[in-house]
Amino acid sequence: MEKLSFLQLIDKFLAGKAEPEEQQMLENYLNSFQEQQVPMPENADWKEQLLDKINQKKQPRKVKTFYMRPVTWYAAASMLLLIGATTLWLRQSPEVQQKAIYVAKAPADIKPGSTGAVLTLEDGTTVPLDSATSPSWKVAQSGSQAMGQQGMLVYVENESDDDPAPTYNTLTTPRGKEYRIKLSDGSTVVLNAASTIRFPTSFKGVERKVYVTGEAYFKVAGDASKPFIAVTRDNIEVRVLGTEFNLNAYEDEPLIKTTLLKGRVQVMNTTSGRQSQIVLEPGQEAHTIDGKIMLIPDANYQTAIAWLNKQFSYDSAPLKSVLRQLSRWYDIDIEYQYAGNPTFSGSVYRSEDIEEILKIIAFTSNVTFKWEGRKLVVMPGNEVQ
Repeated sequence: MEKLSFLQLIDKFLAGKAEPEEQQMLENYLNSFQEQQVPMPENADWKEQLLDKINQKKQPRKVKTFYMRPVTWYAAASMLLLIGATTLWLRQSPEVQQKAIYVAKAPADIKPGSTGAVLTLEDGTTVPLDSATSPSWKVAQSGSQAMGQQGMLVYVENESDDDPAPTYNTLTTPRGKEYRIKLSDGSTVVLNAASTIRFPTSFKGVERKVYVTGEAYFKVAGDASKPFIAVTRDNIEVRVLGTEFNLNAYEDEPLIKTTLLKGRVQVMNTTSGRQSQIVLEPGQEAHTIDGKIMLIPDANYQTAIAWLNKQFSYDSAPLKSVLRQLSRWYDIDIEYQYAGNPTFSGSVYRSEDIEEILKIIAFTSNVTFKWEGRKLVVMPGNEVQ
């Protein structure tokens, strides 16, 4: 478990907001240190304070059914060696500089993203969707029925429909929203903020083809007779039979990332005169820049799918890349009055107030921020407003 994830899990538990599986993860993680023989420091005063604090705060809460066993000195000491502190921080490359920080308070209407999307039917009719969409909502489409469930759009194919030309629908998530869809073949897709998927209402013919912008996670239903094809910008196609993969193809990102978790996929450039392709195995990525496809054999897939786990996760990510993600999730604009582009590693929950994330960034780099409505202005750290 990454240090930052562990710290945030502790914070979430102490705030009474941890899910049962997160509570069990924390208990298992702490218990793994019970038998470790960590040298005891000569000054035992702070040792006793640490044990008292941990064991007091981990007492059962009336509103929880989870119980954590008292933490031994060895476990507590091991935890300290791993986490170093009890506050959230990001590690800047190459080193962290201690300094006082100032970040202007964010406007009250800037909140973390939530569940929501807009469905556009073939005739141009738009249907707003959110987590409260009624399960009784249905609309007939060529070859299928579309219906709303809690936080998901579901298409069910009509077995008796013989229409060879299905219509196309488009699901769009604006900035600050994400949504799930189950296609008529049983494949599920999760759309990140500021993304779209255009898809047939039923899959006829010899292939299953959809069109994607932004970022989407696919869990493709197996069907050897009908390859599944995800098409994105720059004529890049990802072809699969049955697999799980993440596709990041935002227009404002310098490259297209295809990350494979299960199965096998073929990433292709179908541009005339520039055809190329590679095959991915689980744990690998394909990076496409200016039409050229490069294989990343040992990719950090956990950062690629962190958004599915309600986190931002960075591994030496440039500041501008970090802020592009924040702009999509918090629905804000970014203006740069700062020429630097430091890198960051670490994880934070997407449910955090943006002000707290900006404090972390400011703490670990020579930048500060100010707000002009929903526009975030990035400035050198010595230009405190």
